[in-house]
Amino acid sequence: MERLEPPVIPAPEPPPSIDRFIVGPEGIGRNELLKQWRGQMTMPRPTAGKLPDELHGWAGKLGACDWFGPAYYPSLTVFMRKQRLPVADRATLTAGLAACADLVEPLSRYSVGWCDTLMVLNPVGWPKDVLLAVREGARKAPGAVRELMVVDGVIATQNSAGDFVRDQTRRHRQDTRTSLQAYLHHLRRIRLTGNGIPRELADDEKATLSERFSSLVRDYGVEPADELSENELAELRRLAKEFLDAIIDKQVVERERNSPLAGEAYERVLTTYVNRLSKGMTLAGTEWMFRSRIEDARKDKYIRHSKQLEHETPLTQRDDPDDSGTRDNAVAVAPPAQAEPTDMMSIAADFVRTDPAARLSSSGELCWEASLAIDFLLGRTTSASGPRLFRREIQSLWSPDIAAECRFSTAAGAAGYVAALIEGAVNRAIRELRDGTTTQRGDL
Repeated sequence: MERLEPPVIPAPEPPPSIDRFIVGPEGIGRNELLKQWRGQMTMPRPTAGKLPDELHGWAGKLGACDWFGPAYYPSLTVFMRKQRLPVADRATLTAGLAACADLVEPLSRYSVGWCDTLMVLNPVGWPKDVLLAVREGARKAPGAVRELMVVDGVIATQNSAGDFVRDQTRRHRQDTRTSLQAYLHHLRRIRLTGNGIPRELADDEKATLSERFSSLVRDYGVEPADELSENELAELRRLAKEFLDAIIDKQVVERERNSPLAGEAYERVLTTYVNRLSKGMTLAGTEWMFRSRIEDARKDKYIRHSKQLEHETPLTQRDDPDDSGTRDNAVAVAPPAQAEPTDMMSIAADFVRTDPAARLSSSGELCWEASLAIDFLLGRTTSASGPRLFRREIQSLWSPDIAAECRFSTAAGAAGYVAALIEGAVNRAIRELRDGTTTQRGDL
């Protein structure tokens, strides 16, 4: 049995001067300040990619505490809870750095450190796609640990927060259990639904996952929280498959069914459907998903193709009458549209900007979700995440303080709307470019 070593966090250091940070004339937002802070953290830093999420999460949780403003600076509570509100006031920013040194960084190091702790549980020698999906389970632990720490009152007072930073040992047993529950919950979802794997698992792979799950439960004496049984999930998968097969029979032409991308799209949509049903959500209105997933895969292939071409060096032979040059590794498969990805994204962004439904009825201005969708499309905001992490990233940018600027009053709803706007606009742009109906559009 692998020994799980709880995270060890170093003693807080004095906060750096605000002069070491890049602050524009208009100020700096919380997330940008934390991004720069992350770059200046003392090594070793947690290796998990969840560190930004935990810094943001703990900053927001602390900013919501009644004692936080009086302890540091009154206006700091607003700054810590608003993700992108620019602040130029030196006193507020200096207090923010003090809070980061005292609490935000230590708490984040601790919660995200459980991700590193659980990495010893990841198997070796498994198929790559299964292994990647299993590794994602360790990334479920930080958020679960943070939420329970808040519920348990770790930051209920300034004294309790300080006591924890000085000594975390009293929480080790409980947080070991919480992190293991999060990991096992994810492992069971993979075993039962193939969650995170874009294909159907083979019988021997399912057996291996079952054996691994059982051995971890036996070794550590921890089981995930109650959820649907295997029989219940099997029934949901049957219902989801029945619904998806009916859609394909009625709406999908043979060419799309035989597409090399169809198998991956099928498994992804099937997983989505099972997850929706397990949460009590209807499948009605999702008939578009299968064809959209194929289009997404085709678009991703096109973009990868274009990026490859950008990095190739043309080989032009001397005195060659064809001065267009030749490529020694040119890809024979042509992209689905004769346009640069930037052109396609610009057209898609214009579709979002001119969509009446994307404007607030109260002011006629673009809603927050539409503005963010345009930023993603034009590369002003970038994300290298997959679809699930992409939505999570959008949710991290949302806060109740900007609800008046949004079409949706929840982070999940806003994230879904941003994704839907981007998806719909890109598909329209692809069709327009393919059909040759592109019109001249003004700059955004």
